[in-house]
Amino acid sequence: MGSKVGYWALSYSAGAFVIPLVAGYVYVDLGWRWCFWITAIGFVAMAATLLFGLEETLYPRSYNTPQNAQPLESNAASLTEIYSQGTEAACLDPSIQLKTYWKTHPLHSWGVNPNKSWHDLFLHPYQLALFPPVLWAGVFTGVSICWWAAIFTTESQFFTGPPYHWSGEKVGLTNVPALIGSILGTLFAGNVSDWFIIVAARRNNGIREPEHRLILLAVTAIITSGGLVMYGKGVEVGIHWTCPVFGMGLMAFGFTASSIIGETYILDSYRAVAPESLVLINIFRNLIGMTFVFTIQPWLIHSGYGNAYIQMMVMGLVAHLTVIPMMIWGKRLRAMTAGRYLRMVEASGIPREFA
Repeated sequence: MGSKVGYWALSYSAGAFVIPLVAGYVYVDLGWRWCFWITAIGFVAMAATLLFGLEETLYPRSYNTPQNAQPLESNAASLTEIYSQGTEAACLDPSIQLKTYWKTHPLHSWGVNPNKSWHDLFLHPYQLALFPPVLWAGVFTGVSICWWAAIFTTESQFFTGPPYHWSGEKVGLTNVPALIGSILGTLFAGNVSDWFIIVAARRNNGIREPEHRLILLAVTAIITSGGLVMYGKGVEVGIHWTCPVFGMGLMAFGFTASSIIGETYILDSYRAVAPESLVLINIFRNLIGMTFVFTIQPWLIHSGYGNAYIQMMVMGLVAHLTVIPMMIWGKRLRAMTAGRYLRMVEASGIPREFA
């Protein structure tokens, strides 16, 4: 599960560092207005691809087992005999016509879930705010994404001024370590965490708990803290550029990995309502991140670069300390919300065995 969430997260975390890297050259060669023109062109191209190039995958799914399914004959000679009986040529019904382009690429999906109104579908994710693990994951990933904003809103300000006085291209190139850090953070929170929970399950009598994945957040706490201090304090004292730029890479590793682990923890806990969970987590993350963008400049002016980033480090450590209660009482909290969770699952038309 972690690797799959990681690949999804990589598309927006690593991609967010590629754009500023290219934007530095666009700014110098074409002017700052073209940064926005190219972005607008990209949005139009993606919207056209989404509307006219991707097939509709949303449809009412049936979870009921066919009643006419026949059990295997108990007196079958062997599995080979059973398999050989199933290799007969299948009959195709020529009366079934292929769907037209507009049926496979509809611009709307009316009537997909006739049992629920749009109002109910809109409010469905917000019901998960009553689940303490989901609420914790939303706030935790929101705090983690603040370090993303701490890079994007300050890197140009830091490196174009003294003592660096860099051009737009050089400022854009500072995103290379952050890009590498986000890729490594994705691998850590995805592939490494998937391997880690298997090892933890073996030591837990073969029982895998979602809380096992949270242990790895101890690593992101240390790495993110180091990156924040290296970036903020390094710029304040005017140390060699390798220190703050390397700190950007550590920050990118930390907030990418911690966000993925927090999201995957919820998907492990409430997999039947995974889409709704991600919607609510993204709402918390974007609200907290947006608030941070508007507060970071007054924060820097009031406290100074170095002190502000040390305070951010403390803020990040406090957020990571909340992992300890989740590891201790997370299973109990999931048990407390099991009844409400099953009611939500059944209301969605999903049988309990798929929860």
